[in-house]
Amino acid sequence: MSKNVDVDELLFGGLFTLVQDGTLVIATQPDWVRNPNTGLRNYISDMWISEIEGKCPECGEMTKPGIITFKDTDEFVIACPKCKNFIWAKVSSEPPNIPK
Repeated sequence: MSKNVDVDELLFGGLFTLVQDGTLVIATQPDWVRNPNTGLRNYISDMWISEIEGKCPECGEMTKPGIITFKDTDEFVIACPKCKNFIWAKVSSEPPNIPK
């Protein structure tokens, strides 16, 4: 039986953990987490560790973050292994600005 997580319990080490070489791994996958912005339950669709490095929007470090997507919402969470923060974001309908 999976544990459901309220925002106060949404700690980095509870859902993801770092192994000795600094690699991020999934520790547990609950059914839902409470969104700190709305107070509502967001039911988890999927969790994974990115295979592609990206720049953390919080600390600016290049990292392979953990990603959490949700059912019935355009929100997702980025879990940065460098600053150990959860960054809540929304999927943008705008195309990315990719330099030519």
